[in-house]
Amino acid sequence: MNIVMLDNSVPYDGFTSLSRPLGGAQKAFASLAGSLAKSGNRVTVLNRCKHALMADGARWRPIGNDIPQDVDLVIALRDPALFELLPRADTRVLWVVDDPKYLGSIKNSNLLSTYAPRLMFLTNRQANEYGGRLSSVVVSPGVNRSFINYSDSDNVIHDPNHSLDTLGDFSEDSENDIEIPPPVAVVTTHPMYGLSNLLRIWKDSIYPKNNNAELKVFSNVLFRAVEGKNIPGEMKSIVNLCLECSKCNVNILAPRGDREMAKEYQNARVHFYQSNKLDYSCWTLRDSQASNLPAIAKPAGGVEDIIINSTTGYIVPDDEAFINVSLRLLSDDSFYFSLKEGCVNNESLGSWEKTAEAVAQIWI
Repeated sequence: MNIVMLDNSVPYDGFTSLSRPLGGAQKAFASLAGSLAKSGNRVTVLNRCKHALMADGARWRPIGNDIPQDVDLVIALRDPALFELLPRADTRVLWVVDDPKYLGSIKNSNLLSTYAPRLMFLTNRQANEYGGRLSSVVVSPGVNRSFINYSDSDNVIHDPNHSLDTLGDFSEDSENDIEIPPPVAVVTTHPMYGLSNLLRIWKDSIYPKNNNAELKVFSNVLFRAVEGKNIPGEMKSIVNLCLECSKCNVNILAPRGDREMAKEYQNARVHFYQSNKLDYSCWTLRDSQASNLPAIAKPAGGVEDIIINSTTGYIVPDDEAFINVSLRLLSDDSFYFSLKEGCVNNESLGSWEKTAEAVAQIWI
């Protein structure tokens, strides 16, 4: 089948995420393209890549150039205006990775009425927020191999389906054989998603009770700010708080490519995921859970679709519960290993090959 995938967001290609940070939606788009190509389809990606190239069997071309004419399926990321590039495609799919309410704007409503694509959502929770009339399906996104293929033992399982590694039966003896990560917590979400409150909690309630603990905040905008670059006005108070918290073992770091971020997750004890009611995708949370890193979050957006409460992490109702679970995870090895084992045994986060199979069953 001839498939064309369209995105007009930022410049990237199928290799970008291996070496530098890339938005979750763009990583997902590139991963699906490669997986569909490996399934035997002819896949052409039109986006803002700088040069034509091949990645995982998919042809990447700058958008507007070398547009195929014989197209069976078009998959557009987010923007229904992209269908204007291929008005005569047999089947159209709009991949909705955000809060679907944006589809209700006058412009988007007109485009959806004109091209009548089928909508592809990430989860049932996200799909239920859509109030329109177009047909829709839910296809669970995959996780990149950099995160899934990790094992902290020498007995790595290598199988063609890239299934999650298992630790086997857990015991106190096996605990002694496994390297225990230091008391490190990581944050990956946008600083405006409640980071100020988290920093105050860390400074006042977590670090004083465990002064060996470290908080790593991965944020491009904050990293540029602490390095002396321009600071957006709304970020100044957060930057000042970050600088103040540096004496409490808070480190601001630039996000990295998948391979390096996988190592960061593997060498931490907990992911503090700052949830947001509009964040249904929770891309970095999917990555860290697949890396067997327990998480703590509050119930908003899509976290309840990813964290299995009390098994792979905790979804807490308030700051007090957040503090209590955090302190225990950072200091209690047995508690950490029990949640890590829950992540290892969690089969809900699969590979992009499985996602491609689901897409194929629906449209190919």
